[in-house]
Amino acid sequence: MRHVLILLSACVLALAGCKKSNNGTADSGGGGGGGGSTPDTTAPVIASPLAEAVVPDDPGTPTALPYTGGAITITAAVSDTVGVSSVTAAVSSSYANGASSVTLTGSGGTYTGSLTLYGNPSSIGAVVTVPVTITATDAAANSSTATATVTVVAASAPPSGPSL
Repeated sequence: MRHVLILLSACVLALAGCKKSNNGTADSGGGGGGGGSTPDTTAPVIASPLAEAVVPDDPGTPTALPYTGGAITITAAVSDTVGVSSVTAAVSSSYANGASSVTLTGSGGTYTGSLTLYGNPSSIGAVVTVPVTITATDAAANSSTATATVTVVAASAPPSGPSL
């Protein structure tokens, strides 16, 4: 009798987990599936990437560094549907006077940071355009890049002396 009750209880529990489907057959209800969330496959959006020279003697906002080099400020507006994990900026190590990359810090979707560049070794009058690559990554490891540029001017020709 005890074995019959155990067997009967097992059958009742098994049937309780079943339901009728729309076509009248037994349906076990599916395998669970994990809640139905869709994985994030959308990369962050980088808007308005900008690299500007920081020239203490110039009250304006210059976009070119003097031939001696100096600091640049990198700014970008970054957004993501789930959330931004990190934003970095990098230049080729041949241009960097120190670190060649920096983690940008942000609030309200605007991220900023700074790097220091070498001076322009080019001949008089030549300019060097330095690309700055900005990379944004979200929590799902999706990433996107954008490029800003900054110009480093060359030394100007020395003033000519008096004619003799």
